Amino acid sequence: MLADAKISRLADGVLRPLDRLYDVLIEPARRERAAIGALSGYLLIWTLYGVIAKSSQDLHQDMAEEIVWSRAPALGYLKHPPFSAMVVRLWFTIFPFANWSYYLLSISIATLSLWIAWRLAGDFLSAEKRVAGLALLTLVPFFNFHALKYNVNTILMPLWGATTFWFLRSYLTQKASYAALAGIGAAACVIPKKCLPGLRRRLRRPHHVFRDSRLGHLKPERQKLAMDSGCTP
Repeated sequence: MLADAKISRLADGVLRPLDRLYDVLIEPARRERAAIGALSGYLLIWTLYGVIAKSSQDLHQDMAEEIVWSRAPALGYLKHPPFSAMVVRLWFTIFPFANWSYYLLSISIATLSLWIAWRLAGDFLSAEKRVAGLALLTLVPFFNFHALKYNVNTILMPLWGATTFWFLRSYLTQKASYAALAGIGAAACVIPKKCLPGLRRRLRRPHHVFRDSRLGHLKPERQKLAMDSGCTP
């Protein structure tokens, strides 16, 4: 009985803060700031994990490769375009050149992707489902364990997320600004790695996302123009 009481108190101590966080995340007046606060905690926890777990290991070869590229700026390298190396170069002009700083960069990009997903979910899901969606995404290894290894795929996460967010917003609001941002975002997705024809095809055929017949008259020329101009060599 004593052991059961201790377990019950322990569970209550763990769940009570989570319940309070959930209540704040579904409250319209405070949920955006609460989400930023929760994701900031996520960032710190996983950066600390990376520093501790990787302390006895050398940097992954992809991360070391990015450092080498960042020290020799060029318009392109043997394997990839220079965007990911440019990000590393810029990061280390602000932060100290250390392993913990590199892991902070990696997890910061993953955390930014989660925040974009949170914003996107707000347009389609109820408050409760929005919180559940974000919580489930934090359990996906791609946003934590795998994200600790910085490479060209890491930098694509927020770019794909932002492009999707702007793309869907352009059809929900029918604003030219969001359509142009979607096109620019799609072009930006080309810079880190290579041109993405699958992304371009999907942005040109939005009706696989929106089945509402009222959207059948939309013509996102601005989006296509911005995207094509960015993808054209």
